[in-house]
Amino acid sequence: MKLTMKEIAEQAGVSPATVSRVLNGNADVTQEKREKVMQFVAAESEKKRWIRHRKKHKDHRIALLLLSGTRSDIRNVGSKIINIADQLPENYEFQVCSPRVNAHRLESLFLHGELSGLLLSGHQVEDPFLAFLLEKIPHVWLNSFQLKGQPAVALMGNEFAGKIAAGYLIGHHCRRPAVLSYINNNIGLTDRINGFIAACYLQKVPGHEIALKLPRGNADELPREGKNLESAIRTALDRIPAKEFPDGIFSPEEVLTPFLYRVFMQKKLKKYPRVISCNYTPGYLAGLYPRPASIDLHQETVVKLAIDELINRIEGGVPRPDNIAAVVQPQLIPGEDGL
Repeated sequence: MKLTMKEIAEQAGVSPATVSRVLNGNADVTQEKREKVMQFVAAESEKKRWIRHRKKHKDHRIALLLLSGTRSDIRNVGSKIINIADQLPENYEFQVCSPRVNAHRLESLFLHGELSGLLLSGHQVEDPFLAFLLEKIPHVWLNSFQLKGQPAVALMGNEFAGKIAAGYLIGHHCRRPAVLSYINNNIGLTDRINGFIAACYLQKVPGHEIALKLPRGNADELPREGKNLESAIRTALDRIPAKEFPDGIFSPEEVLTPFLYRVFMQKKLKKYPRVISCNYTPGYLAGLYPRPASIDLHQETVVKLAIDELINRIEGGVPRPDNIAAVVQPQLIPGEDGL
Protein backbone atom coordinates (compact mmCIF):
# COMPACT_ATOMS: atom_id res chain seq x y z
CA MET A 1 0.00 0.00 0.00
CA LYS A 2 1.36 3.37 -1.02
CA LEU A 3 1.58 5.95 1.74
CA THR A 4 0.53 9.52 1.07
CA MET A 5 2.47 12.55 2.24
CA LYS A 6 -0.42 13.39 4.53
CA GLU A 7 -0.20 9.97 6.22
CA ILE A 8 3.56 10.27 6.63
CA ALA A 9 3.14 13.79 8.03
CA GLU A 10 0.54 12.66 10.58
CA GLN A 11 2.67 9.75 11.78
CA ALA A 12 5.90 11.77 11.88
CA GLY A 13 4.27 14.77 13.56
CA VAL A 14 5.21 17.29 10.88
CA SER A 15 3.41 19.12 8.10
CA PRO A 16 2.86 17.64 4.60
CA ALA A 17 4.98 20.49 3.24
CA THR A 18 7.88 19.37 5.44
CA VAL A 19 7.52 15.79 4.18
CA SER A 20 7.53 17.07 0.60
CA ARG A 21 10.71 19.08 1.16
CA VAL A 22 12.52 16.12 2.72
CA LEU A 23 11.44 13.67 0.01
CA ASN A 24 12.52 16.06 -2.72
CA GLY A 25 15.97 16.77 -1.29
CA ASN A 26 15.28 20.32 -0.11
CA ALA A 27 17.85 21.48 2.44
CA ASP A 28 15.44 23.96 4.07
CA VAL A 29 14.27 21.63 6.86
CA THR A 30 15.49 21.48 10.46
CA GLN A 31 17.44 18.38 11.40
CA GLU A 32 14.86 17.51 14.07
CA LYS A 33 11.95 17.43 11.60
CA ARG A 34 14.07 15.71 8.93
CA GLU A 35 14.98 12.98 11.40
CA LYS A 36 11.31 12.42 12.31
CA VAL A 37 10.43 11.86 8.65
CA MET A 38 13.39 9.58 8.03
CA GLN A 39 12.76 7.52 11.16
CA PHE A 40 9.16 6.93 10.13
CA VAL A 41 10.06 6.03 6.56
CA ALA A 42 12.78 3.66 7.79
CA ALA A 43 10.31 1.97 10.13
CA GLU A 44 7.83 1.52 7.31
CA SER A 45 10.59 0.10 5.11
CA GLU A 46 11.31 -2.61 7.66
CA LYS A 47 7.63 -3.57 7.64
CA LYS A 48 7.70 -3.79 3.82
CA ARG A 49 5.38 -0.76 3.55
CA TRP A 50 7.42 2.07 2.05
CA ILE A 51 6.63 4.90 -0.33
CA ARG A 52 7.19 2.37 -3.06
CA HIS A 53 6.33 -1.19 -2.20
CA ARG A 54 9.39 -3.40 -2.66
CA LYS A 55 9.04 -6.99 -3.76
CA LYS A 56 11.65 -9.46 -2.54
CA HIS A 57 13.47 -9.74 -5.87
CA LYS A 58 12.96 -6.18 -7.09
CA ASP A 59 16.04 -4.52 -8.54
CA HIS A 60 18.10 -2.40 -6.16
CA ARG A 61 20.50 0.42 -6.91
CA ILE A 62 23.66 1.10 -4.94
CA ALA A 63 26.19 3.88 -5.40
CA LEU A 64 29.94 4.10 -4.91
CA LEU A 65 30.49 7.45 -3.21
CA LEU A 66 33.96 8.83 -3.89
CA LEU A 67 34.89 11.05 -0.96
CA SER A 68 37.62 13.69 -0.95
CA GLY A 69 41.05 12.12 -1.28
CA THR A 70 40.15 9.38 -3.75
CA ARG A 71 40.52 11.14 -7.09
CA SER A 72 44.31 11.26 -7.17
CA ASP A 73 44.78 7.48 -7.34
CA ILE A 74 42.80 6.87 -10.51
CA ARG A 75 44.10 3.33 -11.08
CA ASN A 76 42.99 2.23 -7.62
CA VAL A 77 39.56 3.85 -8.04
CA GLY A 78 39.16 2.32 -11.49
CA SER A 79 39.97 -1.12 -10.11
CA LYS A 80 37.33 -0.72 -7.39
CA ILE A 81 34.70 0.26 -9.95
CA ILE A 82 35.47 -2.76 -12.13
CA ASN A 83 35.44 -5.14 -9.16
CA ILE A 84 32.11 -3.80 -7.91
CA ALA A 85 30.51 -4.07 -11.36
CA ASP A 86 31.81 -7.63 -11.78
CA GLN A 87 30.64 -8.87 -8.38
CA LEU A 88 27.19 -7.32 -7.96
CA PRO A 89 24.21 -9.72 -8.21
CA GLU A 90 22.05 -9.43 -11.32
CA ASN A 91 19.23 -7.64 -9.52
CA TYR A 92 21.50 -4.78 -8.40
CA GLU A 93 22.28 -1.65 -10.41
CA PHE A 94 25.39 0.43 -9.77
CA GLN A 95 26.38 4.08 -10.16
CA VAL A 96 29.33 6.29 -9.15
CA CYS A 97 28.91 9.57 -7.24
CA SER A 98 31.58 12.28 -7.17
CA PRO A 99 32.83 13.98 -3.96
CA ARG A 100 30.66 16.97 -4.92
CA VAL A 101 27.41 15.02 -4.82
CA ASN A 102 24.48 16.82 -3.17
CA ALA A 103 23.77 14.90 0.05
CA HIS A 104 20.16 16.08 0.03
CA ARG A 105 19.78 14.55 -3.41
CA LEU A 106 21.02 11.23 -2.01
CA GLU A 107 18.48 11.55 0.79
CA SER A 108 15.68 12.10 -1.71
CA LEU A 109 16.72 9.10 -3.82
CA PHE A 110 16.88 6.92 -0.71
CA LEU A 111 13.48 7.97 0.60
CA HIS A 112 11.89 7.35 -2.81
CA GLY A 113 13.39 3.85 -2.97
CA GLU A 114 15.67 4.76 -5.89
CA LEU A 115 18.84 4.21 -3.84
CA SER A 116 19.25 1.20 -1.58
CA GLY A 117 22.73 1.65 -0.13
CA LEU A 118 26.22 3.10 -0.46
CA LEU A 119 29.79 1.86 -0.75
CA LEU A 120 32.24 4.51 0.48
CA SER A 121 35.76 5.11 -0.80
CA GLY A 122 37.80 7.70 1.10
CA HIS A 123 38.80 8.31 4.70
CA GLN A 124 36.65 11.14 6.08
CA VAL A 125 33.21 12.70 5.67
CA GLU A 126 33.54 16.47 5.61
CA ASP A 127 29.84 17.34 5.07
CA PRO A 128 27.97 17.28 8.44
CA PHE A 129 24.67 16.51 6.73
CA LEU A 130 26.18 13.57 4.84
CA ALA A 131 27.50 12.24 8.16
CA PHE A 132 23.96 12.51 9.56
CA LEU A 133 22.55 10.83 6.45
CA LEU A 134 24.89 7.86 6.77
CA GLU A 135 23.20 7.02 10.05
CA LYS A 136 20.05 6.30 8.00
CA ILE A 137 21.30 4.78 4.74
CA PRO A 138 22.82 1.26 4.68
CA HIS A 139 26.52 1.68 3.85
CA VAL A 140 29.89 -0.07 4.03
CA TRP A 141 33.38 1.43 3.76
CA LEU A 142 35.96 -0.02 1.36
CA ASN A 143 38.91 1.27 3.39
CA SER A 144 40.01 2.58 6.77
CA PHE A 145 38.17 5.70 7.95
CA GLN A 146 37.52 8.07 10.82
CA LEU A 147 34.39 10.13 11.44
CA LYS A 148 34.53 13.34 13.44
CA GLY A 149 34.33 12.68 17.17
CA GLN A 150 34.52 8.89 16.73
CA PRO A 151 37.38 6.35 17.03
CA ALA A 152 39.26 5.46 13.85
CA VAL A 153 38.34 2.17 12.16
CA ALA A 154 41.26 0.52 10.36
CA LEU A 155 40.91 -2.07 7.61
CA MET A 156 42.39 -5.26 8.98
CA GLY A 157 45.68 -6.26 7.39
CA ASN A 158 47.38 -2.88 6.96
CA GLU A 159 49.67 -3.23 9.97
CA PHE A 160 50.58 -6.75 8.90
CA ALA A 161 51.43 -5.43 5.42
CA GLY A 162 54.02 -3.14 7.02
CA LYS A 163 55.47 -6.08 8.93
CA ILE A 164 55.69 -8.11 5.71
CA ALA A 165 57.59 -5.25 4.05
CA ALA A 166 60.08 -5.04 6.92
CA GLY A 167 60.58 -8.79 6.93
CA TYR A 168 61.15 -8.80 3.18
CA LEU A 169 63.84 -6.12 3.30
CA ILE A 170 65.60 -7.51 6.37
CA GLY A 171 65.40 -11.00 4.89
CA HIS A 172 67.33 -9.65 1.90
CA HIS A 173 70.09 -8.38 4.21
CA CYS A 174 69.04 -4.72 4.22
CA ARG A 175 70.56 -3.10 7.30
CA ARG A 176 69.26 0.43 6.75
CA PRO A 177 65.60 -0.12 5.84
CA ALA A 178 63.34 2.92 5.57
CA VAL A 179 59.71 3.75 4.79
CA LEU A 180 58.29 6.74 2.90
CA SER A 181 55.80 8.68 5.02
CA TYR A 182 53.73 11.85 4.80
CA ILE A 183 51.03 13.61 6.83
CA ASN A 184 47.69 12.07 5.94
CA ASN A 185 44.25 11.05 7.18
CA ASN A 186 44.50 7.46 5.95
CA ILE A 187 44.52 5.36 9.12
CA GLY A 188 45.43 2.30 7.06
CA LEU A 189 48.55 3.98 5.68
CA THR A 190 49.59 4.99 9.18
CA ASP A 191 49.14 1.36 10.29
CA ARG A 192 51.41 0.16 7.45
CA ILE A 193 54.14 2.58 8.49
CA ASN A 194 53.81 1.73 12.19
CA GLY A 195 53.82 -2.00 11.41
CA PHE A 196 57.03 -1.55 9.41
CA ILE A 197 58.82 0.39 12.17
CA ALA A 198 57.66 -2.05 14.88
CA ALA A 199 58.83 -5.09 12.91
CA CYS A 200 62.25 -3.52 12.33
CA TYR A 201 62.55 -2.81 16.05
CA LEU A 202 61.64 -6.38 17.00
CA GLN A 203 64.28 -7.71 14.61
CA LYS A 204 66.83 -5.28 16.09
CA VAL A 205 67.36 -3.46 12.81
CA PRO A 206 66.82 0.32 12.93
CA GLY A 207 63.94 1.29 10.66
CA HIS A 208 63.68 4.92 9.57
CA GLU A 209 60.92 7.14 8.21
CA ILE A 210 61.66 9.26 5.15
CA ALA A 211 59.24 12.13 5.68
CA LEU A 212 57.86 13.70 2.51
CA LYS A 213 56.78 17.34 2.64
CA LEU A 214 53.85 17.58 0.24
CA PRO A 215 51.94 20.70 -0.83
CA ARG A 216 49.14 21.76 1.48
CA GLY A 217 45.65 20.63 0.63
CA ASN A 218 43.55 17.64 1.43
CA ALA A 219 45.74 15.71 3.84
CA ASP A 220 44.68 12.27 2.57
CA GLU A 221 45.01 13.08 -1.13
CA LEU A 222 48.37 12.74 -2.83
CA PRO A 223 49.13 15.61 -5.22
CA ARG A 224 47.66 14.95 -8.65
CA GLU A 225 50.72 16.37 -10.41
CA GLY A 226 53.61 13.93 -10.54
CA LYS A 227 56.20 16.69 -10.31
CA ASN A 228 55.08 17.42 -6.73
CA LEU A 229 55.56 13.81 -5.68
CA GLU A 230 58.88 13.56 -7.48
CA SER A 231 60.15 16.78 -5.95
CA ALA A 232 59.10 15.75 -2.43
CA ILE A 233 60.86 12.38 -2.71
CA ARG A 234 64.02 13.91 -4.21
CA THR A 235 64.19 16.58 -1.49
CA ALA A 236 63.76 13.99 1.27
CA LEU A 237 66.43 11.66 -0.14
CA ASP A 238 68.85 14.53 -0.72
CA ARG A 239 68.82 15.25 3.02
CA ILE A 240 70.16 11.79 3.84
CA PRO A 241 73.98 11.56 4.14
CA ALA A 242 75.55 9.09 1.70
CA LYS A 243 76.78 6.77 4.46
CA GLU A 244 73.25 6.62 5.94
CA PHE A 245 71.41 6.19 2.64
CA PRO A 246 68.86 3.35 2.92
CA ASP A 247 69.64 0.03 1.25
CA GLY A 248 65.95 -0.90 1.30
CA ILE A 249 62.80 1.26 1.01
CA PHE A 250 59.13 0.49 1.67
CA SER A 251 56.77 2.56 -0.48
CA PRO A 252 53.43 2.20 1.40
CA GLU A 253 51.37 3.58 -1.49
CA GLU A 254 52.08 2.18 -4.94
CA VAL A 255 51.39 5.54 -6.59
CA LEU A 256 54.66 6.74 -4.98
CA THR A 257 56.82 3.95 -6.39
CA PRO A 258 57.35 5.13 -10.01
CA PHE A 259 58.44 8.56 -8.75
CA LEU A 260 60.83 6.92 -6.31
CA TYR A 261 62.46 5.16 -9.26
CA ARG A 262 62.65 8.40 -11.24
CA VAL A 263 64.56 9.99 -8.38
CA PHE A 264 66.94 7.00 -8.31
CA MET A 265 67.64 7.62 -12.01
CA GLN A 266 68.18 11.35 -11.48
CA LYS A 267 70.59 10.70 -8.64
CA LYS A 268 72.47 8.26 -10.92
CA LEU A 269 72.75 5.66 -8.19
CA LYS A 270 75.17 2.86 -9.02
CA LYS A 271 72.90 0.43 -7.20
CA TYR A 272 69.26 1.01 -6.38
CA PRO A 273 68.00 0.28 -2.87
CA ARG A 274 65.79 -2.78 -2.74
CA VAL A 275 62.16 -1.60 -2.98
CA ILE A 276 58.86 -3.10 -1.88
CA SER A 277 55.55 -1.27 -2.31
CA CYS A 278 51.96 -1.86 -1.25
CA ASN A 279 48.51 -2.22 -2.87
CA TYR A 280 49.78 -4.22 -5.86
CA THR A 281 48.61 -2.10 -8.78
CA PRO A 282 50.54 -3.56 -11.78
CA GLY A 283 49.94 -0.43 -13.86
CA TYR A 284 52.15 1.59 -11.53
CA LEU A 285 54.95 -0.99 -11.66
CA ALA A 286 54.99 -1.50 -15.43
CA GLY A 287 58.37 -0.61 -16.93
CA LEU A 288 60.22 -0.36 -13.59
CA TYR A 289 63.51 -2.26 -13.50
CA PRO A 290 64.34 -4.06 -11.42
CA ARG A 291 60.61 -4.49 -10.81
CA PRO A 292 59.96 -4.06 -7.07
CA ALA A 293 58.19 -6.54 -4.88
CA SER A 294 54.68 -5.57 -3.78
CA ILE A 295 52.10 -6.49 -1.15
CA ASP A 296 48.66 -7.44 -2.42
CA LEU A 297 45.84 -6.39 -0.08
CA HIS A 298 43.39 -8.41 -2.18
CA GLN A 299 41.06 -5.63 -3.24
CA GLU A 300 38.78 -8.07 -5.05
CA THR A 301 38.13 -9.88 -1.77
CA VAL A 302 37.61 -6.61 0.12
CA VAL A 303 35.03 -5.52 -2.47
CA LYS A 304 33.26 -8.88 -2.37
CA LEU A 305 33.01 -8.83 1.43
CA ALA A 306 31.80 -5.21 1.34
CA ILE A 307 29.09 -6.04 -1.23
CA ASP A 308 27.97 -9.08 0.78
CA GLU A 309 27.72 -6.96 3.94
CA LEU A 310 25.86 -4.14 2.16
CA ILE A 311 23.32 -6.55 0.65
CA ASN A 312 22.88 -8.10 4.09
CA ARG A 313 22.04 -4.66 5.50
CA ILE A 314 19.73 -3.74 2.64
CA GLU A 315 17.80 -6.97 3.10
CA GLY A 316 17.42 -6.43 6.85
CA GLY A 317 20.16 -8.69 8.21
CA VAL A 318 22.12 -8.05 11.41
CA PRO A 319 24.90 -5.56 10.47
CA ARG A 320 28.53 -5.70 11.48
CA PRO A 321 29.22 -3.08 14.16
CA ASP A 322 32.09 -1.27 12.42
CA ASN A 323 30.71 -0.43 8.94
CA ILE A 324 33.77 -1.96 7.28
CA ALA A 325 34.64 -5.20 5.50
CA ALA A 326 37.53 -7.35 6.71
CA VAL A 327 40.59 -7.86 4.52
CA VAL A 328 42.22 -11.24 4.01
CA GLN A 329 45.87 -11.83 4.88
CA PRO A 330 48.14 -9.65 2.70
CA GLN A 331 50.26 -11.54 0.19
CA LEU A 332 53.82 -10.83 -0.92
CA ILE A 333 54.24 -10.52 -4.71
CA PRO A 334 57.88 -11.20 -5.70
CA GLY A 335 59.94 -8.59 -7.52
CA GLU A 336 62.26 -8.89 -10.52
CA ASP A 337 64.78 -11.12 -8.76
CA GLY A 338 62.17 -13.43 -7.18
CA LEU A 339 61.95 -14.01 -3.45
